[in-house]
Amino acid sequence: MSQTCPVCEKECTIETIQLGEPEIIKITCPVCGVFRTYINIARYLRETSKEKSWYLSGILRNASLQNSAGIFLQEQRQVNEFINNVPMKPDPIEKQEDILLYIYQNVNSAEQRIKFYTQNDYSIFFLTSFSEFTFLLLNLQDSGYIDFLHSENLSQCRLTIKGWEKINELKYRINKSRDVFVAMWFCSEDNGNYKSLSDAYNIGICGSLETTGYKPIRVDQEHYNDKIDDFIIASIKKCLFIIADVTGQRQGVYFEAGYAKGLGKEVIFTVREDEINNCHFDTNHYNHIVWKNAEDLREKLINRIEATIL
Repeated sequence: MSQTCPVCEKECTIETIQLGEPEIIKITCPVCGVFRTYINIARYLRETSKEKSWYLSGILRNASLQNSAGIFLQEQRQVNEFINNVPMKPDPIEKQEDILLYIYQNVNSAEQRIKFYTQNDYSIFFLTSFSEFTFLLLNLQDSGYIDFLHSENLSQCRLTIKGWEKINELKYRINKSRDVFVAMWFCSEDNGNYKSLSDAYNIGICGSLETTGYKPIRVDQEHYNDKIDDFIIASIKKCLFIIADVTGQRQGVYFEAGYAKGLGKEVIFTVREDEINNCHFDTNHYNHIVWKNAEDLREKLINRIEATIL
C-alpha cells in the first residue's frame, strides 16, 4: 500500500507484518529506508514536528543501510530521545568529508562512479534536504575533489586524483588516533545489570584497551559543552574503531555502531551470553564476541584487537 512516510512525509510503502494488538507495520521509504514500528507509534510520528525529522531520517536510513531489517521503533520515549537530541548543524566541511569517505568506501576502482539519488540520499549524510546535498556535491566538484554527471534526480560521482589525495589525508588523520569509542548500556547502580556491565567496562573493555595501547572514550565520563549527540558523532568520527556491547539491547548502541560502520570504521560487537538470542535488531551477520564474565571479555577482546586492528 502506497502512503506517505510518518517521518519525512515522502511517498512510501507501508505493509502490515503483524495483525492484532499491537499491530506492527513495515515502512519502506526512499529517504528513511526500511524500519518497523507499531501503528500507534506511526501515528505519534505523524503528529511530531517535522522541523527535526531530518535527523531521525538519517538514523533510520543509516540503520537500514547496515541491516535490511532496519530499526524497530517501539516506544514514544525512543522517538523522543532521537528527536530531542538533534545535534547542532555540523560544519559543511565535515559533511563534504563524509561524502568523500562514503564514495571511497563504496568503490572498487579509481574510475568507478557512485550513484546518488539526490532527492532521497541526503539522509545518508544527515542533511536536511536534497538541495543541501546538491550544494555540497557542486562545491566538491568546484574544489576539484570529485567529478559528477547529473541528470534530474541522479548524480554519478567519482573521486578525482585530488580527491584521492584528500582521502589519504583523512585516513592518515584517523589512523593516528588511539581513541576507541565504547557504545554500551551504562545503567544506573540500582539496576540489576549494573555490576555485570560495570565490570565488563572496567575490567573487560578498559583492560583490553590498556593492554593493546588504546584509550576508551565513554560518553558519560567525558566533559562536553555541546549536546550529547554532538559529542557522540564527533567522537565516532575521530576514533580508530568502536566497541559496541549490545547487552540490554539499547537502540542508541545500535545507532552508534551503524553510524560508525557507515563511516567505514571497524566495529567489534560484543554481547553477554544470556543476551545473544534477545537482539531485536538483527546483527547476526556480524561476528559477536559472546562473553561470560569480565575476564572472559577482556581475553577475547585482546585476541580480536590483535587479529583485526593491530
